Amino acid sequence: MDVEETFKLALKFHNANDLEKANRLYDKILAKHGDHPDANHLSGLISLSVGDLEDAMEKIQKAITAIPNQAIFYNSLGNVLKLNNKSEQAERAYFSALEIDPRLHEAHHNLGKLFEKNGNLENAKYHLTEAIHSSPTSFESNFSLARILLKLGKFVEAVNFFQQALKFESENADLFNGLAFALEKVGRLDDSIQFYEKSLKLKPNEVATLSNLGHALHASGRAEQGLIYLKKCLEIDPDNQLNWDRYLFALVFSETSDREVIFQENKRWAAEIENKIAVSSDFTDFSLNPNKKIKIGYYSREFYSHVTSFFFETLLRYHDREFFEIYCYSDCIEPDEVTAHLQQNSDFWRVVSKMEPHQIAHEIGSDQIDIFVGTTNFLPSNRIISAHQPAPIIVSYMNQVSSTGLSNVDYLITDDRISPAESADKFFVENLIRLSDFICYYPPELEVEIKPPPVIENGYITFGCFNNLAKLNQTVISKWSDILLSVPNSRIKLIAGGFNDKTMQARYLKLFKGYGINQNRIEFVTTILGRTEYLSQYNLIDIALDPFPFTGGTVSDETIYMGVPLVTLSGNIEMGCMGKSKLSRLNMHELIAYSKEDYVQIAINLAHDVDKIQKFKTEIRRLALGTIFNGKVHVNELELAYRQMWKTYCVQNN
Repeated sequence: MDVEETFKLALKFHNANDLEKANRLYDKILAKHGDHPDANHLSGLISLSVGDLEDAMEKIQKAITAIPNQAIFYNSLGNVLKLNNKSEQAERAYFSALEIDPRLHEAHHNLGKLFEKNGNLENAKYHLTEAIHSSPTSFESNFSLARILLKLGKFVEAVNFFQQALKFESENADLFNGLAFALEKVGRLDDSIQFYEKSLKLKPNEVATLSNLGHALHASGRAEQGLIYLKKCLEIDPDNQLNWDRYLFALVFSETSDREVIFQENKRWAAEIENKIAVSSDFTDFSLNPNKKIKIGYYSREFYSHVTSFFFETLLRYHDREFFEIYCYSDCIEPDEVTAHLQQNSDFWRVVSKMEPHQIAHEIGSDQIDIFVGTTNFLPSNRIISAHQPAPIIVSYMNQVSSTGLSNVDYLITDDRISPAESADKFFVENLIRLSDFICYYPPELEVEIKPPPVIENGYITFGCFNNLAKLNQTVISKWSDILLSVPNSRIKLIAGGFNDKTMQARYLKLFKGYGINQNRIEFVTTILGRTEYLSQYNLIDIALDPFPFTGGTVSDETIYMGVPLVTLSGNIEMGCMGKSKLSRLNMHELIAYSKEDYVQIAINLAHDVDKIQKFKTEIRRLALGTIFNGKVHVNELELAYRQMWKTYCVQNN
């Protein structure tokens, strides 16, 4: 055979993926014609595929020497350089290919992947978009661009490109998982769950998918189902911190969890973390003056437009700067105008969002903080800083749902309605500090008008709940349905971000229908509202219904601020007692139920007493401003607690 016939046969074997036969023929050609460009190039690609990068480099460079204007050769050279971890040279090779052929799909695709690897997501997006323009049916380019868009937070666009990729490869577990995640991010939870399930059929033990499905089920009011998948995640990968975050948080939403289960599981997490951390803190050079000005360090991931900021506002406004110096350690990813406002009201502000927990702990230690306060301990990953012992005294306060489980956390701030003295202490490793209120909401600067109950004009009762979907489980819907059935012509108004999804609305309408409630009695508010407009929505309901077992927190404060009577069910876990805590302080015990049957009956009785609803409207805000919203009193109590903590530390270490 002559060279041309030999090359054609080699190419036939190559296309049939019989690389060994193909390479023998390429070698035969190169033995006689060492500068044959295509034989060098293709033989080089075979060497590349088996990891012989040196041979691949030599042959592809020979191909380029023979034909310097062949774009695909430079693309292949880029691939060899990339695998050799020579990113800058690989980038130049790909650009050389594009100078010759600006629409070469492979070069754009490979540049996109290279930029992704190097963290340059905008450039990655550009080149993968160009790759798709050149080859619209490329699964890899559509899938890769969708993943880049996920990382950039462009979730709507990501959904579109995942769906495009799905047209070209209909059974791909990673694609299903990516699409599901993007759908979840745009609020299409029910659709996302379907694709997570499809992904798991192909990869049943894929931890990321199990975790994502568990999280999505929890977020859509199905904590019990979600926990099944989250537990399996931890069985497969017990060191995965994200899975611990999701599992322990979902646990407090479960109807079958109790204080003992929650406590033991948090201790189990803490024991694993403590085994991995070698604490080497030294506070011997701290002044042990019990009356000195105390440095308080607050750590949070929520120093931005998040409901937690309403509670930080109280602290920063009322802390006595004569006796306390306030440091804030901001771990928020996307600071905004609220961040700037909180920073302005802090004595010292540290941005720690790009630091690891041990680095944050070191920063806190460098500032010689006396009392470190973890304020977002509802997620265990946020507690890891505390495990590093960044200060002499460690406190858990504010956005928390249980004991931290950590042996070195000294105190936890609560109250005696959420954590009764006679029964709660055994479920905490911390010493419990019981204030009049476990937290204090800061009302809006501009007062929002309270209007008369809508029943007066409507002629029927409107119930409402503005809590997130994770709290709206099937048992809650069944009890709300019992209430609606017993109050003729009544309606219920629901506000939650998840209801922007029509399929989620349909799911809840189906739940209500199963309990005999027609869809015309249910209203979903889906428009994203500013704070004032949102609070004004409370003027459109007569009675608020607290979910359970995880009751409302900030939403209950807002309900009370707007003068709407709140019917709550006291639960058997800390997060099931928030409504009871607030209403007890307002001396509104008649709104607190201790069984599901009482919960239903209290709501029914109140619905038939319009005069009482009107009375609540006129009294609730005034009472709250003097008690549960009295920031000055709350912070004064907190400071007294801090001072006593410090005095105790001084006595113990002097």
